[in-house]
Amino acid sequence: MTRTANTLDAKLHLWILNLHVAYSLDQPTTPRTNLSSELLPNSTENVATYLNNVEDVLYDPGTLLSDRQNLNSSWFRRGSENELPLTAYFDTFRLSSGDLATDNGWPGEEYIQVDKGKRMLVGFGDIDSGMSGYNISMDSGAVYPPNYISNVQNPTYQSNGRLATGCYYNANEFSVSQLNNSWAVAPINSINPPDLGATADNLTNCGFSQLLNVTIDGVTADSVAGPYQDFGNNAVFGWAYGQPENDTSQRAEDNQKFRCALMVATDAYRGHWRVDYCSERHHVACREAESPYKWRISGFEVSYGDGDGACTGNTIFDVPRTGLENTYLYNKVLSDAQDDSSLLDGIWINFNSLDHQNCWVTTGLNGSCPYYQDSSAVQSRHILIPALAALIVLLLTVLTILVKCTSNARNSKNRRRGDGGWDYEGVPS
Repeated sequence: MTRTANTLDAKLHLWILNLHVAYSLDQPTTPRTNLSSELLPNSTENVATYLNNVEDVLYDPGTLLSDRQNLNSSWFRRGSENELPLTAYFDTFRLSSGDLATDNGWPGEEYIQVDKGKRMLVGFGDIDSGMSGYNISMDSGAVYPPNYISNVQNPTYQSNGRLATGCYYNANEFSVSQLNNSWAVAPINSINPPDLGATADNLTNCGFSQLLNVTIDGVTADSVAGPYQDFGNNAVFGWAYGQPENDTSQRAEDNQKFRCALMVATDAYRGHWRVDYCSERHHVACREAESPYKWRISGFEVSYGDGDGACTGNTIFDVPRTGLENTYLYNKVLSDAQDDSSLLDGIWINFNSLDHQNCWVTTGLNGSCPYYQDSSAVQSRHILIPALAALIVLLLTVLTILVKCTSNARNSKNRRRGDGGWDYEGVPS
């Protein structure tokens, strides 16, 4: 965490741990029966014990519970609306103390990484029957219980990779309670390899995170990485392949302006994003307040900096936060494009890197990169801190000398030589 504390390299890692009984070396294909209490891990061998060396970077269940008990002092203490988690995704209520709380909400990634300085969430996945006697409560301080941060679903597929059942997108439904895809995971256990990319893309658009549980073309990633990289590119929403690209004009003023994002609905992009000059004029993506899936497209074109003013009524200039939100916006563009085909070429979304290149933020025209540190400022601190330390040592040394000199001077005044050469201290009577 120290290495990525305030840099663009900061990432949040999600670990799902499946507990299985090890097979016997003599009978490697025969599952073990339930382990006896003597063979089960004890309190010094449990999972949490092995996480002790990373406990400083864990966003653990206790921290989540504490944050949920007072939202105003945790997730909501940020000032800008764009920095707050969207409350439409969870319930809030008032405690007897008057504090705003939630029992099912989660903070945004920026809060976990920047405010709390955390980098990991760890939860249990499958626990097979042989480990049924394992006491997972021993790990409750560090590990989330099964199905808490993963909700495994099993959608079905058509021959072309499209989902036959299970897709969360519903053109006529916008209620979060009816489209709750929190932590939805779809394992891919078998699929026709040519359709794997389309399957990953469709799962993302339908609100799923994918778990690839099959070897592509019988070749592992350490031998041929290309198919797995393609799968990964299709498994994320947002940027189109090769985006965000850099400006090629070699002019610093142009490079500074080439840092704003568009969603493009042409056949080549199909709702993915690309970068464009912020001075270009496009329609704007406006989300209805407190409704993640309801979008409107502005009635006129503006430059990126005027995006806020283009969203009228109870709407705000915004950016899709999830694959499912992105799907709703994409389909809204397709619908409105029946009357104005220019919408297909791109609409502004509230996403830019104007503050620092390669650090994309959702906090508008004047948003700042939360991770970036000016290298010159860091160097200044490196120089300043040793200098201050040296100055403090010097001051202490001077004070020590002054105190010693003062003490000696006082002693010389108080000491008098009496008859016979002996010394006495104090004022003679």
